[in-house]
Amino acid sequence: MESQELLQRTSVTFRTKCIDGITVNEEVLARNLEETVGIVTALNPVIGYEKATELAAEAYRTGKGLLEIIREKHILTEEQIKQILDPRS
Repeated sequence: MESQELLQRTSVTFRTKCIDGITVNEEVLARNLEETVGIVTALNPVIGYEKATELAAEAYRTGKGLLEIIREKHILTEEQIKQILDPRS
């Protein structure tokens, strides 16, 4: 019982001292989303594995974001990009 009480108090303290008040920095989040190559997985069903792999390799090679390359090559429209990256879909 003592261990459970200690764990409960620790959890509450951790939440109030470390977690409460954390907010999303939307600007940084948007920049990271633009630059990451990790979103290639979400693109596989839409543009195919081979094309997605090719684009990811190009992004890695050039240092550009994957979405930047997709926009430059007009592979997907802005609406398609939004729909693919929407967590609800």
